[in-house]
Amino acid sequence: GTAPVSVDVRVIAATNVEMVEAVKKGKFRSDLFYRLNVINLHLPPLRERIEDINPLAVFFLDKYRKAFRKNIKFLPESIMQHLLKYNWPGNIRELENVIQRAVLLTRTNSIVDEDLDPKIRNSVTFDSDKITFDGSQLARPLGENIAHYESKVIEAALNKWKGNTKVVADKLDISKTSLYEKMKRYGLSAKAFK
Repeated sequence: GTAPVSVDVRVIAATNVEMVEAVKKGKFRSDLFYRLNVINLHLPPLRERIEDINPLAVFFLDKYRKAFRKNIKFLPESIMQHLLKYNWPGNIRELENVIQRAVLLTRTNSIVDEDLDPKIRNSVTFDSDKITFDGSQLARPLGENIAHYESKVIEAALNKWKGNTKVVADKLDISKTSLYEKMKRYGLSAKAFK
């Protein structure tokens, strides 16, 4: 047609890029940015909204059990604990993929540990307050920093699996011999966690 047509539209755009920085660096057109930038909504990552993991997981379970015609009614508590402990760098899309995979792979009417991606099953959580970057790390050599964090991860794993060194070695994907050497180096005893 040749006649102008009036339209009333609203553009909703999402990005994982810091747009102000992108404009400053010339990677995004400033005129377009200022046309789009009316209201900014900051959505925190899933790892900062763990209360959303359960309802989202149940929603995706329902979606994929219908899609794959599986008779799965609920997520067991053990599976939910794995989901709650994982860091979710891929946010909601990653959670959806994990649930889709588990529903697709399960051979029973329930999702079991083996149906989960190994990185979800084997994730180890620890108190993030104990491992922070406060600038003091820059005064130490990198090797010392790595050793410090390694000791914290091993300590958290020993605590989680109640000093069971076989499970800890499996979960951290190291040999028991290597685990014992590291525990000795860091002054950790399995008995202290039993």
